[in-house]
Amino acid sequence: MKTAVIYSGQARTFKKLIWNHHWHVLRKLENPVIYVSVAKDEQAEDMRALAELRYPLHIEYVDQPEI
Repeated sequence: MKTAVIYSGQARTFKKLIWNHHWHVLRKLENPVIYVSVAKDEQAEDMRALAELRYPLHIEYVDQPEI
């Protein structure tokens, strides 16, 4: 069975948390497919670390509106 994992919003501290997510959640799922919709900012590329862990990854970068 496949599981879809969705990350959305801002990447912020994801680079520091990826190993925690991997160990406690992702590695326990059978064939997870990861979907990311993240704000286009300095940390957005940090989400690509999921692909380095060999998870199927689909990324969408979103421009944040000016308020």
